[in-house]
Amino acid sequence: MSIHGHALNRAFGRLVEGGMTGEDAGAIIGLADELSATFKPFESVAVRVKFGRMVGQAWSDTSNGDTIVFIVRNRIVQTFMFRRRTQPFTKDALNVDRCINYNG
Repeated sequence: MSIHGHALNRAFGRLVEGGMTGEDAGAIIGLADELSATFKPFESVAVRVKFGRMVGQAWSDTSNGDTIVFIVRNRIVQTFMFRRRTQPFTKDALNVDRCINYNG
């Protein structure tokens, strides 16, 4: 598995806390693991997966948003997060080499 231990802990914490079932969170984690192997070495990529409903309250200190983004650096998934679709999904905003919308 090419997922950093921190990312794995955060994934289950944030995704399940955000209302996903453990099975759905596992599917997102599996997708991240599978896609990370397809990226170039030393490349950093943000992948956005549609979630569909708002989690948490906007402008609060908790995870919130209606999309899931995971960050891959050097083929290792570093973190998972919820983001609002109104937040920029750009290379500069996420400090990555490229951004991908996954529609699977």
